Amino acid sequence: GLTYVLSKHLSRLKWIPLLVALLVALSREHVRLSHYMAVDVMATFFCIACITACTLALAQNKPGWLWAAALLGGLSTSCKYNYALLAIPVTLACLLTPGVAWGKRIARLVLCGALFVGAFLAGSPYMLLDREAAWTGIQSELKHYAGGHLGQTGNSFIWYLNYLQIVNPFYLILGIPGIALSIWRERRAALPWTVFALVYFWLIGRQTVHFGRNALPVMVLLIVGVGATVESLVSWIPAKVRDKKWGTGRWRLSPYSVAAVLLALVPLIPSLISLPALVEPPRPSGKALAQAWFDEQLDTPAGRRYLDKSGDRSLNFVGESYTVYLEPSRVNVKYFTSMTHIKREQDEQMIRGPQDLLDQGYDVALLGTGMFHRFYDNPDVFAKQVQLYDALLGSNTVAFDQGGDVLAFRGDGLQVYVVSVSYTHLRAHET
Repeated sequence: GLTYVLSKHLSRLKWIPLLVALLVALSREHVRLSHYMAVDVMATFFCIACITACTLALAQNKPGWLWAAALLGGLSTSCKYNYALLAIPVTLACLLTPGVAWGKRIARLVLCGALFVGAFLAGSPYMLLDREAAWTGIQSELKHYAGGHLGQTGNSFIWYLNYLQIVNPFYLILGIPGIALSIWRERRAALPWTVFALVYFWLIGRQTVHFGRNALPVMVLLIVGVGATVESLVSWIPAKVRDKKWGTGRWRLSPYSVAAVLLALVPLIPSLISLPALVEPPRPSGKALAQAWFDEQLDTPAGRRYLDKSGDRSLNFVGESYTVYLEPSRVNVKYFTSMTHIKREQDEQMIRGPQDLLDQGYDVALLGTGMFHRFYDNPDVFAKQVQLYDALLGSNTVAFDQGGDVLAFRGDGLQVYVVSVSYTHLRAHET
């Protein structure tokens, strides 16, 4: 709905806003992140609402839209701190308002600044109530994004471009020209959203760490650019073609209408291909299935025997991120971010396979695709890590796998693999 309103004030053809709204509604990544309630969806909602209010403020010259933009920008920043960049379109909306004296523009900007900060603090009160913890958290995230995240580092500019191309290549092919066309055609009214999209992409592109969900606002604004490009292509159809008709009577058809429909359908093709997956009912992930299984087993005689610390044959578990949670007070378990973080005792090098885990006293390893799939996504970079997981995922493995849910938030449905490193505690018929 927000992209419809935004595009409506940037378009001359009435059906272009409908196309833009449809592209957003059918965007697999937007649906996927909404499915998992990623905070980026809520932040992007307030972001697009803020930019839409900025556009309306310039299009209608009503200060009320400025106050709304400032409040919405603060709420978006409260959802995710890097959306503080919304101060840029709010500032532009205040300073570019036509027919207003500069003194009044500055006064409006000051008020918008106060509303922006007030809305942010209303959504994030502990920025004041526990300033030390808040600042420590921000510093930690800045250090994290600057220093690197296991398997999610590299040239972020190229990575995000490739990510958007995989989601829907027309977001780039038509969206980028659409941004340029909007600035050229709409000038003042287009500046808030185009400048934000460019500066925001520059920000996330400079960071060492990259996650697809960070690009969500850029993706949505590129879709608005797709609408601008399609409109321009349709407008460039020669007048001779517009006046021409095919057929007779009720079946008369305009080649102009056919061309317009075809141009509109082109950017929808990738979304329509993924549509069947979007309408499938949600399925529990392999991680959820594995968690339920372990929770149930802990309450059975066999589970108490092998899983509980009090059991006469209790096993020693080692787990990594995105697997099941076993209560350490009840189960002999130790967690690492990744199996690659476990070092061999003799040389402090990364473990190489099941034997190294066995030497350290572990009987069972819990592996999750939410962690190790990133190594398989870049096998050339993480060849040693792939070799380790290939060695671990042998015949003594039980997989909790839903077959690769297309809406998977991480790693093909968050599959969990339970690897029996040692059979010394188990008799053959109990395996």
